[in-house]
Amino acid sequence: MYMFSLHEKDHGFYTMVANKTLSHSHDKNSENTFLHKINGKKDVTISIYIKAYSDIGSVVSYTHGKGDFVNPLTDALYEVSLRELMSFSYQFMLNPQYRWKGDHELSTIAEKVGSNDTLNVQENSILAKTQLSLLECDLSLYKNLVELAVHLD
Repeated sequence: MYMFSLHEKDHGFYTMVANKTLSHSHDKNSENTFLHKINGKKDVTISIYIKAYSDIGSVVSYTHGKGDFVNPLTDALYEVSLRELMSFSYQFMLNPQYRWKGDHELSTIAEKVGSNDTLNVQENSILAKTQLSLLECDLSLYKNLVELAVHLD
């Protein structure tokens, strides 16, 4: 969906994404990175259903000094950052080898929930990484769909 939106709102940015000419470096100051480009856009919080228990599994591994413990996350609606989801999605399109097992960020979030702390939208967004990684990672497929859709009346 964001590819279609980019095509309509910022065609130059869309072209760079579609042609994979932007790096996914975490350097927000470099003008030739995806993060730099999206940080200039307004972030939006959206509610999405995340299968946190189902997709992540019943046990979270590699927690700090606690070993494995039962996943405290649930399958539920979560408030997430559209900017974060776009960043993760682009990362997977450039490198589809993402695997969530042993993900340090995920372990930290599970510990926070296990301590009854509230997650912020960026942390909720990390929960969606597993589901995003399962999407089709062929950017040319999305590019073709967008370019077909913009010509339909």
